[in-house]
Amino acid sequence: MIDLFLKSKGRWGIPCFLLFLLLFGTVRTQAQQDLEPASHSEGIYGGINLNLHGADFSKLPGIPNCCPKFTSGTGTGLAVGLMYEMPLRSWLFAHSRLGFSVLDAVLSEDELITIIVGNQLSTARVRHEIRSELSLISFDPMAGFAVSDMFRVYVGLSGGLFLAGRFEQDEQLVEPASFGTFENGRRTRNEYSGDIPEQLPYQVSALTGARYLLPLDAEKTLFLSPEIWYYYALSPVVSGLDWKAHQVRFALSITYSPTAEPGPPPPKVTLPEILPSPPRPTIIAFGVDSTGAEFPEPHVQVEEFTYTELHPLLPYIFFDENTSRIPGRYHMLTVEEANSFSIQKIRSRNSLDIYYHLLNIVGKRMRENPDASITVVGCNSDEGREKDNLVLSRNRAMAVRRYLNEVWDIPKSRMKIEARNLPEVATNHTIFDGIQENRRVEIHSDEFAILEPVLTREVSLRVSPDLIRFKAGAEVDSVSRWELRLVQGNQLVDIVSGEGRVPANIDWRLPVERVHETTPIRYYLTLYFPGKTAVQSEEESLPLKYLTIEMKKRERKRDRYIERYSLILFPFNRANVDGLNSRILEMVTARIRPDAEVTIEGFTDRIGEERYNSELSLKRAREVARNLGVDRVSVQGWGESLPLFDNNLPEGRNYNRTVIITVETPVQY
Repeated sequence: MIDLFLKSKGRWGIPCFLLFLLLFGTVRTQAQQDLEPASHSEGIYGGINLNLHGADFSKLPGIPNCCPKFTSGTGTGLAVGLMYEMPLRSWLFAHSRLGFSVLDAVLSEDELITIIVGNQLSTARVRHEIRSELSLISFDPMAGFAVSDMFRVYVGLSGGLFLAGRFEQDEQLVEPASFGTFENGRRTRNEYSGDIPEQLPYQVSALTGARYLLPLDAEKTLFLSPEIWYYYALSPVVSGLDWKAHQVRFALSITYSPTAEPGPPPPKVTLPEILPSPPRPTIIAFGVDSTGAEFPEPHVQVEEFTYTELHPLLPYIFFDENTSRIPGRYHMLTVEEANSFSIQKIRSRNSLDIYYHLLNIVGKRMRENPDASITVVGCNSDEGREKDNLVLSRNRAMAVRRYLNEVWDIPKSRMKIEARNLPEVATNHTIFDGIQENRRVEIHSDEFAILEPVLTREVSLRVSPDLIRFKAGAEVDSVSRWELRLVQGNQLVDIVSGEGRVPANIDWRLPVERVHETTPIRYYLTLYFPGKTAVQSEEESLPLKYLTIEMKKRERKRDRYIERYSLILFPFNRANVDGLNSRILEMVTARIRPDAEVTIEGFTDRIGEERYNSELSLKRAREVARNLGVDRVSVQGWGESLPLFDNNLPEGRNYNRTVIITVETPVQY
């Protein structure tokens, strides 16, 4: 959990926790409106901080350091102070604290560098550390919410002044452990200490927390409270640097609260005037066909089909700027996990999910093909800090080979290392997307089995009609909210709702994963009016037939077998069909029967002008159709208008440069 926090730099923890507390506060607001207000309280607290520093910098101002980037740090510290709480409502409190806290942390990053030992290239590990000493006196105003009589949650702000800010830093040669020094003849360098340069004198944080009151006497005037708090720093430690000192605090507090004075008597309740019930609504379902035409009394059919999909493997591993560390989005296994890894058990129809197992798929297949070898080519963007940096390219290739060797036990002799600047077939390196795509390692093999596409087979569901349109009867005024419920048997299928008057058309698509049998779907419309009045329509039913493959076999019905093939690795800005794409087309051609319906769709990434991309996608689709040489084929070019994957990722853009062939073959049981 701490690792997840550090990687995200705390971006999501505070919003989620705040939402949780606000929801609890809202619920309790309604539940405790009639309770007597509590008395004010004062007390002291003490606890331990778990300091979780988020960082994104390479060195302190004016202090030499060779670290590529510090990203996180941890530490512990003391927290003590005074507190005061005053009730505003029975469920709402004004709470403030004046306290002292220690925010010490150690920022540590390891870096792999290439060194020369006996005229041979070797890898060394350098550890960069900054040990910070920070102390703070702060004032914390906040609002508290009573979730129950003894449990309270809080949200607020913290503003404080730093009392101290010192640091010590050094860089140590960790590996090899028995020999080697830096250029200064020692195993440490860049040793500095002193006051933190350009430190801000203050810190502002958002905070949230909770505490549980345990009474220590019968009068309930003295309380011991276990507490947990989370401080999310909004200001950095050093001006101009992304270094923030977040903290999680575990504390105990002792508070004294004098007995509350009796409150005023409850107000006299006046019963509202009883108004006549509004008219009962009506709701009718219509089907909508593929042309958009409506038809009455629709019958829904959910049908199973056998679905085969070919997922091509993009043989590239992309790297962040100026680093040889394999990004965390790639699935990295332990030796034990690798031994039980199965390609067939990757349960996903998403090609990117399968691609992120690229190194494991290559490792598995090289085990199964002991005579196969690969070439691992490290590349760089040849821009900025990566300009002409062949050492970085080699380190990237070595990181891939190291994983395959250490986790998958593939001998290094079967993995040739090469290093170059730009890839042989580079993306446009004058734009950011192209620069990002050129920071990669390419895996090549003469053995087709190593990088051949992954084939998945499963059962897919189709629904007809695609759309159901519900129409309400006469308009009803003064509706504050409406809700359409759909139920199959005793299971809720879906809820469609809205504010104000019911729209003329309510369009709905069946969530197929929620139906499992041939049973009608019952539906009804409920209208809600001010004053908690509600009226419901009569229950109607929507006939539904669930047609499985086994049922079609027993009834000897006509069926369809659906296959989908994706072609990627198109050269940037070109429509040629060659290499691996040619092998895939040979496979597809052999499987197409004369009575099959073939659809070919072309797609592109976002690089370039939209009109040009549309033309390029159509050109690629037509080139594929020409190579297939089939008569019954539909060709469409979508360009960048329908992205299949995330265009913000280099691998997403590569998989968007695709042509998808869908083959639907009739089957008669």
